[in-house]
Amino acid sequence: MEPIERGYHFDRAVWIILALALLIRVFVMVAVFSGDDYAFDDSAYYVSIAQEPWRLGIPADERDYDKAAVTVGPIYPAFLIPIYNWLNADIPAQTTLTRIIQAVLDVIVALLVYLIAYDLFGKRVAIIALVMQALDLRYVFMAGTVATETMYVILFVAFIWLYLRAVSSHKMGAYALAGVLLGVANLTRPVPLVFPLFLLPHVLLIKADRRKLLRGIGIMVLVMVLIITPWIVRTGIITGEATPISASAFVHFWMNSRPDGDLLGTEDSLALAALQDMGYGADNPHLDAVEYLAAAVLNILKNPGPFASRVITRLLEAYRQPYGTVILVPRGAGVKAVARAFLAGEASLWEVLSVPGFWRKLLMYIWHFWGLVFGTVGIAIALKRREWAGCPLAAWIVYVSGMMSMLLVEPRYLMPIMFAFTVFAAKATDEMIRAVQKRRLITQPEAGR
Repeated sequence: MEPIERGYHFDRAVWIILALALLIRVFVMVAVFSGDDYAFDDSAYYVSIAQEPWRLGIPADERDYDKAAVTVGPIYPAFLIPIYNWLNADIPAQTTLTRIIQAVLDVIVALLVYLIAYDLFGKRVAIIALVMQALDLRYVFMAGTVATETMYVILFVAFIWLYLRAVSSHKMGAYALAGVLLGVANLTRPVPLVFPLFLLPHVLLIKADRRKLLRGIGIMVLVMVLIITPWIVRTGIITGEATPISASAFVHFWMNSRPDGDLLGTEDSLALAALQDMGYGADNPHLDAVEYLAAAVLNILKNPGPFASRVITRLLEAYRQPYGTVILVPRGAGVKAVARAFLAGEASLWEVLSVPGFWRKLLMYIWHFWGLVFGTVGIAIALKRREWAGCPLAAWIVYVSGMMSMLLVEPRYLMPIMFAFTVFAAKATDEMIRAVQKRRLITQPEAGR
């Protein structure tokens, strides 16, 4: 990777786009979301931990160990602590403030996407990426949920930006800071725990001093491990097992290994499934991570073909559905059903247009498939031209797609990779614009003859 020598150029257009992005997000947080509606199933759990911060530590009494937080990382609940404890206001006001803060964080994500695209492909591509990221309603509504997504995305996008700068400059301090961001991102959601392994193709493909690059990545991984180890030790003391960040991934992997895994939505159904796979009755459902992992492997080995088919089908379905289309939309208010009725002559066009959330869903779908289609084209262009600088972004797409396909994948789990598609899609869009402009320049003199 060639050194990134150019400085960033922030002209008036960049600041106007960022200001517009902030206005859109704040308006949605205040006018669309309701302060007393978390808009997400797990939100109440995060808030309850924030209201009882001792649950993030090691309880003094072992009888309270079952109340300690072990299924989630500490960063997002810690972020909520000052809002839900120190702010002298009611829950709706506290929740609205949470959303506004996350709206600001999401604008910073848009800025970081601009910087990444600027480093990789120049200012023209960066402006396109910024516009699309700033106006992406998937991110706007994601920021409105009291959930880990926005915090996780900003930490990881910041990590990618800093990693690219570190590779270009060979500054070990930049690698160390990237390791801090990666460690904190893992403590938010432990998805990128082994992602550094997927950076090895980047090491092999780019033109750089590989010794310095490997040493830098080694420092980055070491710092990441130092950041996450205290939490792993603390959780191990409470649970009696060495679990990386949280144990929920093992449970989801086991559920995914069963044909009925996506139907196990209650404690009773989980306990019954555990009885079938591991011999634990409904009155003793306390399993450790190793048992979930072993049961999942056995289930897969028994029926590898159907498992592979389910994984691929669910992954494609998750890619087909943009994240955010069901947020704040009443159950049963689906666009697809009404659209089918319209095509069959059983519903009017007005009924289609009147479906709750129709217009924002339409925009979400446009942005979603623009990112996927043009992003794939952008990756193909980079591969054809042997432009390896963007390899970490492509590796992140492959890594998350593969990992999440093992864990009952849904659109929410794929959302953290959409920024990478946006950067590559901006590249492809710029190439298309250049091709059209070039063709016009060629045809104009001929038209004048």
